[in-house]
Amino acid sequence: MQIKEVEERTGLERSSIRFYEKEGLIHPRRLENGYREYGEEDLQALYKIKLLRSLGATVEEVKEVFSGGTALGSFLTNRGSELQKAKDATSFAEELCQEIIQEDVSLEDLDGEKYLNRLNDKEKSTGRKYYEKIKLPAMDRKECVRRFTARMFDLFFYKLMVMTIRALIFGQILRNDTILNHTADVVIALILMFFLEPVLLSRFGTTLGKYIMGIELRDESGEYMSYPVLKFRTKGVMVKGMAFFIPVLSWYFMYRSYQMVMQGERLPWEDQSEVYSFRKLHNLEQNLFIGVILFYTVLSVFIQRVQTLPPNRGDLTLAEYAENYRYYARYLNVSYEDYDFDDYGQWVRNKERDPFHLDLIYREIPMFKYYVRDNRLEEVSFEIHVKNKKLPIATYEIEMTLAYLAMVGAQKDVGILDLNPSSEIFGMGPLAQTSGEIQRDGVKVSSEISYEGYENRVGLRPLLPIDDSDIHEFSLRYRIIVP
Repeated sequence: MQIKEVEERTGLERSSIRFYEKEGLIHPRRLENGYREYGEEDLQALYKIKLLRSLGATVEEVKEVFSGGTALGSFLTNRGSELQKAKDATSFAEELCQEIIQEDVSLEDLDGEKYLNRLNDKEKSTGRKYYEKIKLPAMDRKECVRRFTARMFDLFFYKLMVMTIRALIFGQILRNDTILNHTADVVIALILMFFLEPVLLSRFGTTLGKYIMGIELRDESGEYMSYPVLKFRTKGVMVKGMAFFIPVLSWYFMYRSYQMVMQGERLPWEDQSEVYSFRKLHNLEQNLFIGVILFYTVLSVFIQRVQTLPPNRGDLTLAEYAENYRYYARYLNVSYEDYDFDDYGQWVRNKERDPFHLDLIYREIPMFKYYVRDNRLEEVSFEIHVKNKKLPIATYEIEMTLAYLAMVGAQKDVGILDLNPSSEIFGMGPLAQTSGEIQRDGVKVSSEISYEGYENRVGLRPLLPIDDSDIHEFSLRYRIIVP
């Protein structure tokens, strides 16, 4: 039979059936098409498992009985004694334990379905549940807050790992992140959580977030929980507790889980045997809590500040300079649709110009000149000369800024706090409109600008043509020199 029929006949959820299979309690046959085929032996085993679990047995106790490590009669005697001492509503289950003991049946002869039907009959005749759902001791508000704060810390740590890898290994620029980037970070963080959290909990009983909040998770015997159980648990947290961190929906799911914990109810993914323990937070741990928040903030800022520096530092070759130039072009989101900046430091056309394209502002692509001595780049320059163009003339602060950053950012005296590429565009503005010179960290930058038949109006970058002028000329010479 297929798993759907097994679910209907046993009343067990599919995830529970798969879990019992992983624990080696049932052994369905695999068909050629990959589907599982459950036999009568599997069905009877599930009835027995459900019965034993209904009598309060843990999964480990069920495995002990099935493996023969514990005799059925011994387990029932011990369980009956435990139920007799308990003060919850377990009287029916205790009576049934005694009935099964009196009938002296072995595991092989145990008819799980028959005894489950007896329990159902007793429920109908008395109008009471044979075994009330056990509630956990309700957590106080502080414990609930600590528990859910630990969850947020864990997710932030996983996300920080992803961001760090993207920035420092793959060279992605975080300041340019879009909503798609942030969404991808969350998805990868959830994948990391799915694989890492069960490992941490099965080996240490805690995660980084739980450790900071003074929380440990073990089973009722005080041992660390098994990896397969924790893997199912983590999957449940992601699906039913966080809704895959989908905005709004995830907050609703977490609020609902918070209310359940406050009322002492088990969450859907929690195993019956798991027990939380809360360590008293001392001043050191409270300071650690604050320290972690500061660490997360500082590391995020640090990564972004590191990215203000180019990939190549010190004395540059032409190819290294070109790589720095491209880096800052990506950093500032500068691109020319029809051009690429090659390893020889030139803008080269990558496709034919659209014949129907209309330029509203005239701009020539700079042709760079380089002076290299002993394979060390010492000077970068370009010149622009425009004649007889009665169109607004673009200023070249973007090209000037990129050329400047590619050289200045490489200087060893420039640190992560010294350079702000975005503001350098505004700093370069005056040199793009009037002749001038600046010097920084040994790098000398100069521009010589002259124009006739154009005017520079306040607040406008392009130079605008003067209509009644017969001459329209523009000249720019830009140089960067490294001593």
